[in-house]
Formats: sequence, structure tokens, C-alpha cells
Amino acid sequence: CVSYIGKLINVEESKQRSLMLKKEAESDPLTGLLNQRAMREQSILVLKDRRIQNAALCFADVDNFKSVNDDRGHLFGDMVLKEVAEILTSSVRHTDLVGRVGGDEGLILFHDIIDQRDIERRVSAICKKLNKRFNSYGITGSLGISRYPQDGEDFDTLLQKADQYGDGRRRAAELPTSDQRSTLGRSAADRAPT
Repeated sequence: CVSYIGKLINVEESKQRSLMLKKEAESDPLTGLLNQRAMREQSILVLKDRRIQNAALCFADVDNFKSVNDDRGHLFGDMVLKEVAEILTSSVRHTDLVGRVGGDEGLILFHDIIDQRDIERRVSAICKKLNKRFNSYGITGSLGISRYPQDGEDFDTLLQKADQYGDGRRRAAELPTSDQRSTLGRSAADRAPT
């Protein structure tokens, strides 16, 4: 009986250790968000789920991060990235995915969105939180949003379009007549050339 209990404890410890190692392998060490590989893999699984009718991939880029990081130091930069991660994770549902895919770049996969207004409302709330916290440092954000299935049916296409839409926002933000940098990307149909 004692031997059997000992084996159960060892199996449970082994499972716990495996789960911990898996989480470490999938997490960004600084922010705790999903790392690039895990974000891609988990997003692909979500998009393959036939129950998912609508989703949106948001590509988020922290503008002016390099200059702030250079001026204030890397510890300050790390603090900014950690706080951005906290704001992102606290602003999404537990079923949505949030990952860090580059130095100052992140992704959010919202799934089961209702319509365009739903995603705009969610992203607008995130933008307000980020602006409130970081605007005094000269840090803004560019967000590009692609929608599934309207803008693409696979992760790579959605990522490419979300990045392009965010890049367009960064360029537009440099023009004197532009709206705020944190304004939302629109769907491909809204951006189609006329």
C-alpha cells in the first residue's frame, strides 16, 4: 500500500513538473505572455476549430519604445513591457490569447467576437488604458486588426494583414492631420482602395 501511494505521488510530481516545463517553454520570460511560437501554434488551433465563426487578430506595436528605452534605460523599458502585458491580459477574456512576438510587439487573438463594433469596443478600451498609463512618457501604440474569416482564414494571412494595417496606422500617425495613434485599424473592406 505504501509503495502504491509513493508511486502515485511520483506520478503526480512528474505531471506537475511536465506542466511547469511546458508553461516555461511557451512563455515569454519577461512578460509571462505566450511566446511567439506558442502564440502561433495556439492561434492556429483556435482558427481550425469549426465552432469559431468570427475572430480578430490584433497586432500591437509600442511606438517610440526604442527611444524611451535608450533614454530611460533597459530596466525602465522592461517595466513598460511588463505593464503593457498586464494591461493586455487584464483587458481580454480568459479564452482569448495574448502573446509577445517581438521586442515591443504583441498579438491578441480575440475569438467568438460578435461583430465589428464588438472588436472596436474591446480594442478601444485597451487603447484608453494604455494611453492613460504611458502617454506621459511619449509612448503610444499602433494597432492593426484583421478579422477571421473576412481578412483571411489562416493565421499567417491574418498576421500579415494585421501587421500591414498597424503599419499603415504608424505612417498615418506621422501626418499632421491624422487622428490619434491609438485609433483602431479597420477591416480590409473598409480600407479597400476606391
